[in-house]
Amino acid sequence: SAVIEKDLTAGKMAEDTQADELIILTSVDQVKINLGRDNEEALGEISVENAKKYMEEGHFGEYNMLPKLSASVSFIEKGEGRSALITSFDKLGEALKGKTGTKISEEIRLKCLQSGYTTGKMKEVTDEGKSDGWLHFLRCMCDNVPGSILV
Repeated sequence: SAVIEKDLTAGKMAEDTQADELIILTSVDQVKINLGRDNEEALGEISVENAKKYMEEGHFGEYNMLPKLSASVSFIEKGEGRSALITSFDKLGEALKGKTGTKISEEIRLKCLQSGYTTGKMKEVTDEGKSDGWLHFLRCMCDNVPGSILV
């Protein structure tokens, strides 16, 4: 039997649809290096170069964070002006506003983000009482971030 790696598949789907941003939802708010050590560090905005360095240094588990970083880097490198965001479902709204999450981008794009430039506006939507409310919430947010794809 075959195994389909969901993060790499999401990156490929985003690439094939020519998205500008790949958003990967996971169980943690931010990617961390030195996990479980005294010098543990949450990563906010990082360059592709730093993401590659951290992967080479072995900071990420083969079956948890490594595929997410690999998919993000591959997606970004295959198009101009692309970025990736890794965060938890619960913190996606804050991450889209730049308040949490790990944002990976080309070096020049990283400088724009640090200067306060953002793409699109997030529309906050609450749909309490509906079983599909969370999906509606995500669709509204992604609809308001140009070039993003919900995977």
